[in-house]
Amino acid sequence: MIKAIIFDFDGVLAYTIPFHYEAWQRVLQPRGLVADEQVMRLHEGSPAFRIVQAMARRHGVELDDETAKQYMAERNEIFLQICDSKPYPEIASILDLCDRHHLVRAVATGTTLANVQHVIDSALLQRFQVVIKQGDYTRGKPWPDPFLVAADRLGVAPEFCVVVENAPFGIEAAKSAGMFCIALTTTLAREHLLQADVILESHAELLKYLETMVL
Repeated sequence: MIKAIIFDFDGVLAYTIPFHYEAWQRVLQPRGLVADEQVMRLHEGSPAFRIVQAMARRHGVELDDETAKQYMAERNEIFLQICDSKPYPEIASILDLCDRHHLVRAVATGTTLANVQHVIDSALLQRFQVVIKQGDYTRGKPWPDPFLVAADRLGVAPEFCVVVENAPFGIEAAKSAGMFCIALTTTLAREHLLQADVILESHAELLKYLETMVL
């Protein structure tokens, strides 16, 4: 019996990945570094300074934490300037389903609250009882902490939570938290999402699947 649904943000509630990539390009290219889109997609969900360290390492450069966090802050500023993404159109219907079946819900993301609020208007964001963002936990994905904090604040045991994710680190975090995980192929092919309990191709499929879970 499910009591709560926990949603990742980037790639689950909204398609923001191209804007993150463009922002990383603007930060890294002037410094002679490569913004590697595949590395970014595979590491999505983890803290952004870890993502830029992984991108740099892929091309033979080691970035210390202080430098990586500086680049992350610059990336966040650029993202807010260029991103015009909107939530996936099915999100409102999914939240309606949650209302009908008295399911509480949370957002659990590695990004900042400013980034979330830039994309999701206040009326829609208020339909989530909890928003767990950067700074609300000690260890980011692939550690389970973001999802465990979300479950705790919702007042729901992990075994009664369903997580909706789109990236390997998020799936690993959800499974480590002891939660059922649904993966969407919004940003990566199915082959990268095999740890999930269920893999779906679209938000329309997600809505139908959730309907079967609550019947």
